[in-house]
Amino acid sequence: MDRLTSQLRRSLGISDQKKLQHTYQYYKLTIMRDKISVVTARINNRDSLLDSQERGSAEFVAYVDAPTISITWELREACKLFFSGRRNSRIHKILIHQYISSEYSLWMDANMQLLVPAERLVDEWLSQHDVAIFKHRVRNCIYEEAQKCIELGLDDPRVIAEQVATYKAKNFPSDQGLAEACVILRRHTPAVEAFNNAWWAEYSRHSVRDQIRLMVAAHKSGIILNLVTPTRFDNPYFISHSRPPSIEYTQDV
Repeated sequence: MDRLTSQLRRSLGISDQKKLQHTYQYYKLTIMRDKISVVTARINNRDSLLDSQERGSAEFVAYVDAPTISITWELREACKLFFSGRRNSRIHKILIHQYISSEYSLWMDANMQLLVPAERLVDEWLSQHDVAIFKHRVRNCIYEEAQKCIELGLDDPRVIAEQVATYKAKNFPSDQGLAEACVILRRHTPAVEAFNNAWWAEYSRHSVRDQIRLMVAAHKSGIILNLVTPTRFDNPYFISHSRPPSIEYTQDV
């Protein structure tokens, strides 16, 4: 709470540490209430909805496509516009500003467990950025990511190849960084909304693999991402639980 504490000390003129800590807690539980939304989606029964989350003052919203019971998450009906369950979940992830009205949002894939209040992430990760996301732990290039998706059979290789050809024709450079989009923290500004829309435009016309075009959307919209380390499996603020594979594409035989 260092940055927020310093701001409260300067703006309110509080020097006593106990009074400052009390004011900090009051601020978190009242003024910050309803300003942060933690959002996930559970589609096609792929994951169990994890109730063990550090809630802080955030609201927790889960978009689901089947009857679900939760003591942590406010359950809302998931999008059903697409044949692809992945696309139905990704619209909540990418166009999150259309589904919540909070000043900040934290998207988490359904297998992610939050171990600290979301307010702490806002304080630490968004001090100089409006979007924070894990740096990819292995790759640093969208073209490498596209090739790996083809090798693993994660989508139609013809669709991915066409997407790659489009980016190369537009001279999008290689080795421009890569994110793991299981956790995304956003401050909802007009610029971030433009980034979300650019990402969805790319996602809608190409492969179901959202990480391939995220960096392209950031480049188009001018958003500078905070690529967070340690990454998802080593970060002390989260637990990434194992999950069954989700492969919607089946090669012709």
